[in-house]
Amino acid sequence: MHPLMRQIAFERLASRAALLSQTQHDHARYFAGYIQARQKRFAGPEIAQTLNEIETCFADIASAWTCLVQMETAGASDSLQLVGEMVDVVYEFCRTRGRLHTAVDLFGAALGSLSEGKPNAFADEPIQARLLGCLGATYAFLGNQEQARKAVDRAIEIAEALLAEDALSEQWVYVAETLGFCLWCHLYMV
Repeated sequence: MHPLMRQIAFERLASRAALLSQTQHDHARYFAGYIQARQKRFAGPEIAQTLNEIETCFADIASAWTCLVQMETAGASDSLQLVGEMVDVVYEFCRTRGRLHTAVDLFGAALGSLSEGKPNAFADEPIQARLLGCLGATYAFLGNQEQARKAVDRAIEIAEALLAEDALSEQWVYVAETLGFCLWCHLYMV
């Protein structure tokens, strides 16, 4: 959406709080689904086309991410899960298109919402580990090895603790992939 159109829509909806909230939620869900639909295409021959598609609407994707993070801070039930489903594609896009500082901002905002004392912290830990791993890798690409190591070490600590427990059920693959990615990051940083 063109920024001017977004501003006009926001101004018109601002006086109707419930409608504004619902519209922001619908927008965020749409772009979370948009990203999820393109995730499998990142590993195939369509990667260039996929990157170009994401490029055309990345401002909307970043806006949706920010909205999901704000909804998570406000206590929305599924917003963090949607961020967790978007994180890999957002990381790969930002890395390949040189938007590393944008990735730091997006991942930092999501991690900030997690640090505000959550009632369901165990359920959030797999996503926190993934965000920290991606943040650490991003810092490494930016040349900030100290920040990279801190983020990756914390991600590894969380992932190892989760894998040591037997309460992960369906999330163990997600956590194991996160651990593998973080260990790769450690090798890269050496």
